[in-house]
Order: sequence, then structure tokens, then C-alpha cells
Amino acid sequence: MVLKLSFSVEGEKQVSRRLNMVADHVKDFDEPLRNIGKELLRSVDSNFSSRGALFGARWAPRKDNKPHPILEDSGAMRRGFKDNLGEGYVEIYNIEDYFKYHQSNQPRKKLPRRLMLKIDDIRKTYIVKQFQEHIQKAMRAD
Repeated sequence: MVLKLSFSVEGEKQVSRRLNMVADHVKDFDEPLRNIGKELLRSVDSNFSSRGALFGARWAPRKDNKPHPILEDSGAMRRGFKDNLGEGYVEIYNIEDYFKYHQSNQPRKKLPRRLMLKIDDIRKTYIVKQFQEHIQKAMRAD
């Protein structure tokens, strides 16, 4: 037994033209990527303010008695976070060489891990919503 389905769309040419217009608007992802970059940088700053609590991994207390907050002797680590927007991507990075040692999840004996940047479920949801809003906006555009 062969089952054959067929259908037609009323206003097929108009629908096709509309979809082509949406595709043209959706090609440029600069706006959602820029928003995502800003949000990730805000979350890093908030995580510093909460000493790691934003991502659920509060930073281990220091073993010395220095008066400045953890990772903020000079403030270079906190200020070192940057974003780079490119065609179809946003990159979040830190210009300080020692960032990788604190952020790394490698086994360690002396230097405690101090997670500064993480794309957790809240940030994942934010990222998805930025793309959804961008596509919806393109669909509403004339």
C-alpha cells in the first residue's frame, strides 16, 4: 500500500517571498552576538563581586592575610576580560596570562581553581533567547 500526501499553500508565492526576506534579515547576527558578549562580561563582573558564587563555585578562601579581595590585587584579572565580535561569532577572553591557571579544571596541588567564566544554564537560556528574538524580529520586519 502506497500512501501519498500532497498539499498546497494559498498564497504560495507570497510565502516564498516572505521567507526569502526573513533569510536576508537573519544573516546578520551582530546584534544578538553583541548582546551575548555584553551579558557574559556582566556575568563575569558579577561573579567577581560575589567571589565566585554566581556560578555556584565560591572561591576558596585565601591562605594568606592580604587585605585585597581574591584575584584583585591590581584589578588586572577582572579588567582583563574582553569580547571580540566577528562575523558569526563572539569571543570572550582574558588578556592576563595567568587566567588559564585559575580557570583550568586540571588537577592541582597549590593554586586553587577560581572559576571566573562559565556558560551555565542561565547564560545558555539567555543565548538561545537572543537568537530567537533576532529571528522573530526578522519575521516581523517588512
